[in-house]
Amino acid sequence: MNSLIRSTLELIKINQERSEWSSWLDDESTYNYVREISKNNKFSSIFDEELIAGFIPRIFYKLNFETKEDFNNKDCEKFINLLYDNVKINVKDFFIILPLNKASISENIFINPNTFIIEGDRNYKISYIANIVGVEFDEMDDRLSHTEKTRSPNFFDNPILIHKITHQYNIVNRFSTHYSFYSTLLINLIYFSKIYPSNQNNILDQSYNSRHFENNSHVVVQCKNQNWVHNPLRFDYKCDFNLDWIKDQENKNLFNKLIKLLSPDPIQVNLNKRFLRALRFFNKGINVNKLGNTIECESDAIFYFNISIECMLLKANERYKSRKIKTRVPKLLDDIDFESSYINEVLNSVITARGDYVHQGKHYVNPCYSTLVFDIENTVSDEFADFRKIVASLLSKSYNFLEICNYEVSDDNQDLEEIWFSYLRELD
Repeated sequence: MNSLIRSTLELIKINQERSEWSSWLDDESTYNYVREISKNNKFSSIFDEELIAGFIPRIFYKLNFETKEDFNNKDCEKFINLLYDNVKINVKDFFIILPLNKASISENIFINPNTFIIEGDRNYKISYIANIVGVEFDEMDDRLSHTEKTRSPNFFDNPILIHKITHQYNIVNRFSTHYSFYSTLLINLIYFSKIYPSNQNNILDQSYNSRHFENNSHVVVQCKNQNWVHNPLRFDYKCDFNLDWIKDQENKNLFNKLIKLLSPDPIQVNLNKRFLRALRFFNKGINVNKLGNTIECESDAIFYFNISIECMLLKANERYKSRKIKTRVPKLLDDIDFESSYINEVLNSVITARGDYVHQGKHYVNPCYSTLVFDIENTVSDEFADFRKIVASLLSKSYNFLEICNYEVSDDNQDLEEIWFSYLRELD
C-alpha cells in the first residue's frame, strides 16, 4: 500500500502543477498510475483500467482536490479507499456458458465449485442456467432464444460448460472468448496426455452424427441483471470424445491447475505467456486434418508439435537445440508410461521429420503405416500418437513448472522465465 500511496501523491502533485484533474488513459502520468494500481493486491481481483481511469477524476473532484494546496498520506488513503469502494461496487457474478462441440457425457460433471458441465434437453439446460444465474425460467428462455435465433441455432445440441467468475462486466466480456479457447484446449490436452485412445465417440452412431452436424460459434455471458451478451468465437473448436473421464478427481485437479495459467488480470508474467504460446501451437497440431482443415497434413502437425516443445524449452538463439530437447524432455517426463530410450527414439524421428519437411518438402510417414503388411500384433507403435502424447504430457505439467519457479523466487524483480531456463540448464 505504501507504494500506491507514493504513486497517488505523485499524480496529485503533477495534476496540481498543471491544474488538470480530468486526465484519462491517454495521459502518460495517469496511465502509469493505473498500471501501478493493477499491481496492487487490493485491486487485482476487481481491476478494470478503463473503469478506474474513469473514476479517478470524478473522485478528485468529489474530494475537492482541485481547491487544496497541501496534500499528505491521509489524503491519498482517502482517495484510494473511495476509488476502491466505487470500483468494487461494480463487481458482479457472471457465468460464461459454452457448448462443447462434438462432446458427449452420461451425467453432469462438477469440476470445481465454479466450473461444471451439464447435459440434458433444452428445457433442462435453460432451467439449470436460470437457477444458478438467479433469474426466472422465462427470462432465461427469452435471452437464450435470442442467441439461438440470431447467432447459434444449435446452441443446446451439446453438453454445456459453465464457469462462474466474479469480476467487472468489461473484463468478463473480453475474457469469455479467451476462456472458451483455453478451456476447450486444456480438455483436449488432458485427453491426449492421459486418456486417448479410450472414450472416442462412435462416428457410426446416426443419432450422434445428426445431433452434432453443425458447430456452435458463440459463447454467452449471463448475469442476474441485464448485463448479458453473446460473443462470437473467431476460432473453431471441438471435444470429439466422451467426457466422463473428467469425473476422475485426478483429472479434475489437473484441469483446475492448468486453467490457472489463464487469468483475466491484465498483468501476466512472461513464463505464463510462454506456456500459453506453447499450448496454442499444440492446438494447431491437434486440429490438422480436422475442423474442415483439408490443406494441412500430418507433416504440419509434426511441425506444430515440435514448435510447441521449442517454445516451452528453448530460448531465442539457443545452440544445440535438438540435443537439448532430447536431453530435457525425458527428464521432465519422469512419470510418463514410456521408457526414456523410446522417448528419445521418437524425438529423433520427429525432429528429423520436421527438418526434412521444412527444408526439403519431404512428408512425414508414420512408421506404423510404412508397411504393406497389416500389423495385427501391434508390433509397430503409432509414432505420431505417441509424439502427441509426449508433447501433451509435457504441456500438462506447465503449472507444476510454474510453481517450481515461483518457489525459487528470492527477489520480487526476478524474472520467472530466467529461473525456468536456469532450471532447464541444470538438466543438460
